[in-house]
Amino acid sequence: MEDADIKPEEGSSRLLAALPYLLGWLIGLIIFLVARDRYAKFHALQAVLFGLCLSLALGIAVIIGFFIYIPIFLVTLGTSNCIVMPLFILFVLSMIAINLYLAYLAYSGRAFMIPFIGRIALDHVS
Repeated sequence: MEDADIKPEEGSSRLLAALPYLLGWLIGLIIFLVARDRYAKFHALQAVLFGLCLSLALGIAVIIGFFIYIPIFLVTLGTSNCIVMPLFILFVLSMIAINLYLAYLAYSGRAFMIPFIGRIALDHVS
């Protein structure tokens, strides 16, 4: 990940930058609209876009998975749950781990850019 040329300005700026990754895209939208600091606004908008992309990907996966899973479930008489549920739990845990890592980077004062999303956020904050 490349870094943007934005530094945190005030003490609470790093906390405001990390919160959207931890609390979700709705909090990120509120912080983006309220914050004055470019660093906090950049991370808030980036977290909003990242959260919306994750939500869209999860929604598509659920729809596709539903149509694939139902016939498999009927054929295997429910034993496919032994494969599907651990995969879903692994997916959720990996998303939590990624968001915790992004929050850590934001709190440490690093203005990293998530590929594709970061450039959009940087253009809208500048």
